[in-house]
Amino acid sequence: MKRAITLAVGALAVSVAIPAIAPASHKPDHNPGGGGGGGQAGQLTIAAAPNPVVFGGTVTITGQLKGNTAANQAIELQEKPAPCSSTVAFAAVATTTTRADGTYTILRQPTVNTCYRVVTKTTPPEVSATVTVAVRISLSIRLSDTTPRRGALVRFSGLAKPAHDGRAVLIQRRLSTGAFRTIARTTLRDAGDTASRYSRRVRIYTTGTYRTAVLADGDHAEGLSRRRAIRVH
Repeated sequence: MKRAITLAVGALAVSVAIPAIAPASHKPDHNPGGGGGGGQAGQLTIAAAPNPVVFGGTVTITGQLKGNTAANQAIELQEKPAPCSSTVAFAAVATTTTRADGTYTILRQPTVNTCYRVVTKTTPPEVSATVTVAVRISLSIRLSDTTPRRGALVRFSGLAKPAHDGRAVLIQRRLSTGAFRTIARTTLRDAGDTASRYSRRVRIYTTGTYRTAVLADGDHAEGLSRRRAIRVH
């Protein structure tokens, strides 16, 4: 059986069919939290923060090996592009050694949504749960005027990293409820191999807080600019 859920993104409403979820039995490399900020399997735990991380930022992978022989054990970090359910194999990307209390720390800088797990070098090996780290599109914002006259045109512009040429950019204003409403749209255009640019003039009538957004795709989470205040006079 499937049920329909309506998701609101800016001024968009998207209906998504969600299959009914049957009870699941958790396996050593399955994250009981559904790929969120951390998980645990057997004697080896894993967590990731911040999650999501903005493109270009660093994620700290932490956890603990439990048991009487947890100290000074070799730990291997493995990763693969999300989704974790894909048939793509995990690849070893880093190693470290547990501290006296069995804890460990590894730093990574993912460029796309990424699945992580850790494995010990023991026999047999311990395998952690899998954690998914979402990577947000980095989105900057510039305003041509923050104190315009009512009805004047204000240019919103900025860069998106990595490049996502052709994707829509939503220009949004915060409502009294705290939600953001889309008031205009534009498109990301080529700005070289590593970035895309956007620019759009919008007629502003209301004092408020504004931002821009790029919707998620298969490789990256939604990009959100910082919030900017505009005071109309």
